[in-house]
Amino acid sequence: MKRLLTVVNRLFPVWVVAGCVWAFYRPEVFSGFLSDRVTLFFAVTMFGIGVALELPEAEKSVRRVDKILLGTLAQFSIMPLAAYSLTRMVDIQPELALGLVLTGCVPGAMSSNVLAYIARGDVAYSVALTTVSTFLSPWVTPALTLVLLGDRVDIPYLGMMMTIIESVLLPLAGGMLFRKVLGRRVEPFLEFFPALSVAAIVVICSVVVSRNAGMIREATLSLFWLVVLLNAAGMAGGFVFGGLIRLSPAGRRTLAIEIGMQNAGMGVVLALTHFKDQSAVALPSAIFTVWCIVTASIFTIKQLRPAHEVRN
Repeated sequence: MKRLLTVVNRLFPVWVVAGCVWAFYRPEVFSGFLSDRVTLFFAVTMFGIGVALELPEAEKSVRRVDKILLGTLAQFSIMPLAAYSLTRMVDIQPELALGLVLTGCVPGAMSSNVLAYIARGDVAYSVALTTVSTFLSPWVTPALTLVLLGDRVDIPYLGMMMTIIESVLLPLAGGMLFRKVLGRRVEPFLEFFPALSVAAIVVICSVVVSRNAGMIREATLSLFWLVVLLNAAGMAGGFVFGGLIRLSPAGRRTLAIEIGMQNAGMGVVLALTHFKDQSAVALPSAIFTVWCIVTASIFTIKQLRPAHEVRN
């Protein structure tokens, strides 16, 4: 069973693609119960990570305030500037340009924490970066969008803050406490909890695709390549920047995943909420939601050994 769960975790990209393809052609499968409980699935994801997280490594990462601040700075500079540069290099519709920049300006994706774990990265560092960038996003995302394109985006800070607490911080702390209370008794089952997180992330991605299947069908080939280039710029920039600030190999993988992935689901929601009369604004984020999961999973391919056998 342990070996089977290891294989399941390693094939994370396959399950994501399969779930998203299913959701694209049969969106009704992921509507109703699943669609209404995305926050719950985020909580399940973070609980699984919390159980698998090594507490000494978490404490070590939290103390590195300088690395967290530098990583957050990279998050809110590399992706927004890359998105803006692409809109200047390629002649696309103003609505699509706005959507691409909005995708670059949102914070890191919560699913990056799961991929950081599977890629044998620094999960505590990933969680810290995601949390900090998300808390800052109510101010930073609208400011960056305003500076780059002149359009202001309003974000409900208090509502988002509570979502982060409920779906990230509390479940993560609960998972860590669960492991601490059970101690060695939980070690034989450690591979189960990442698999639980993988399943939850697959459902979340599939729900996003099912909600935006119509918009994805309308996407053009040029827009797809812009999304590909934006994602590549973020991952490459994160990996290089991680080397400049002297992160470990695991830390560099983590920063590349964190910056290359964006909370594109948030971008879709913002676009549909604040630009209702311009439906094309949501297209870049809808495409990016799936593509960033696939490319970030590249970092997991070579990580074949069980998590407890790997040392950073």
